Amino acid sequence: MARRPSIPIACTLSTSDAAAQAAEWVALRADLVDHSEVPRGRRLCFPIAMADRVRDLARREATCCAFLDIVVSEDERHVRVTITSDDPAAAPVIGLLCGDPI
Repeated sequence: MARRPSIPIACTLSTSDAAAQAAEWVALRADLVDHSEVPRGRRLCFPIAMADRVRDLARREATCCAFLDIVVSEDERHVRVTITSDDPAAAPVIGLLCGDPI
């Protein structure tokens, strides 16, 4: 995979909108089935019934945080969201989305 030009580690949402979206990630993780580390990031796995919700939140996160690569995949039982970045400085943001303590 070709490396993208450096993208600043910055969210385009207002502080209140970013907090609201972070709360959505917290709520989403209540139904987490599995999680794992992947090269340059993490993968979260949810029941397939949550596919629309996961895709919507992942799409919005990718829009406001362009420094993240967010890929959603699914099979008949699960929906997975893989969050990675070429920039190691993005690791704390990935951790925050995946539930690491602050």
